[in-house]
Amino acid sequence: MKKIGVVLLSALMLTSLLAGCSQPAASSQPAETKAAETQAAAAADAYPGGKNIDAIVAFAAGSATDLNLRLLASYLEDELGTSVTVQNKEGGGGEIGWTALANSKNDGYTIGMLNSPCFQLPISNADTCKFTIDSFIPIGNMVTDPGCVVVAADSEINSLEDMVAYAKDHPGEITVATTGMKTSEARACNTLAAERGVQFQIVPYDGSTEAINAVVGGHCMVAWQNVGDIMTQLDQGTIKPIAVGSPERSEILPDVPTFAEQGLDFNQFSMRTLAVPAGTDPEIVKTLEAAMAKAMQNPEFIKKAEESNILLDYQDSASMIQIYKDLDAQWRAEWAERPWQ
Repeated sequence: MKKIGVVLLSALMLTSLLAGCSQPAASSQPAETKAAETQAAAAADAYPGGKNIDAIVAFAAGSATDLNLRLLASYLEDELGTSVTVQNKEGGGGEIGWTALANSKNDGYTIGMLNSPCFQLPISNADTCKFTIDSFIPIGNMVTDPGCVVVAADSEINSLEDMVAYAKDHPGEITVATTGMKTSEARACNTLAAERGVQFQIVPYDGSTEAINAVVGGHCMVAWQNVGDIMTQLDQGTIKPIAVGSPERSEILPDVPTFAEQGLDFNQFSMRTLAVPAGTDPEIVKTLEAAMAKAMQNPEFIKKAEESNILLDYQDSASMIQIYKDLDAQWRAEWAERPWQ
């Protein structure tokens, strides 16, 4: 009986297997899903297909970030075979423009320039900020621009220690122009004040040009900006730099000491990175990444960047993803120890 049962069971299993083989294989995905994936792949292959690409910059026209993106955009057009239109969405220390980029349609037709200090905002403004590092996909980094402290050309202040000494003798009188209260510039300024036991009055402006002009016009004593922001006024002889935030002295300003050389153990810089909203098709990201890499290898592009004192520092998408994660972890640790204001 046991033997007959085994044979019968085997026969039934074989019959079932043969019957299954005679039927069409069941699809592991709904037809609608496959159709959508096929359509998305076709769209990625065709991208950009001659359609205009909007490029958001979160600062005013004429700012270093604006000029950087406009230069890059002109060479991206050649590589992508379509027009790239820069849109200025300034305000809120950059928060308005970065929020607009995060909320844009993720079809590859809206790109933008992120400034790495933007990721301080989800930490300091956690209740109101509408983006995080996960809101974007970096395409590639174009520039790493160190912080720079400047004063009017005829100012009696020639160093960070002079700033501190003046602040001690004139409490609350030193006004410092920045592009926002929660920017990396304001954070560095507040760090100096906290470490030296003095007070600086931070005055926010919508753009770096306005902030520097406030010093030139005598409305503020100091402007805390980036090296790329000061070159026009420096060439005109209306300002003088007194400190830079890079680990080593800037090639552009070799005679200007770093923060560290002046006793402030703090590096401050802005990485300007081309990015798209999260969820953008990986193939579109690859297309943009390849176009950016090729554009930045163009000898004509490199020459124009050097002539404009643009501090090129190409990093690919994968590198920037990791850099953003590292910066986010570093800044969250700093915030937990001593929140910046």
